[in-house]
Amino acid sequence: MRRVVQQYSMLVEQLYTATAKRLITWILVSENVVHCGLAGKTITITEGTNENFEPLFIVQIFAGENSPREQFDDEDLKSYGAPNVGSFSTYFGLISSLHKNAKRQATGADAILDSIIAELKSLQDVDDVPF
Repeated sequence: MRRVVQQYSMLVEQLYTATAKRLITWILVSENVVHCGLAGKTITITEGTNENFEPLFIVQIFAGENSPREQFDDEDLKSYGAPNVGSFSTYFGLISSLHKNAKRQATGADAILDSIIAELKSLQDVDDVPF
């Protein structure tokens, strides 16, 4: 089981890094679900709650069928220690940030802000012409 948990941790760490570098195309499925395609599989990250109504992030891997081939959540990684990427102390923090970043990319929020910032910079770069 330790090897499986290690694979889970490596997967979310690699997804986080690739998402931060904008190497993955994320799609918003619903308000709380994003997915991407990698290696011919579909990976979804869902924000939900556990039985105590605490936030929970579920990662699922689909291989062409309607039911997930693999599924885990941040609680499965709770005892694994701190992630090896970013400054996160828990995998909950890492997957939460991954989900947020993937959602921003899927909705185009990052691109919108980038374009507004670029236009504001270009406006400030124009020399004032005296009248």
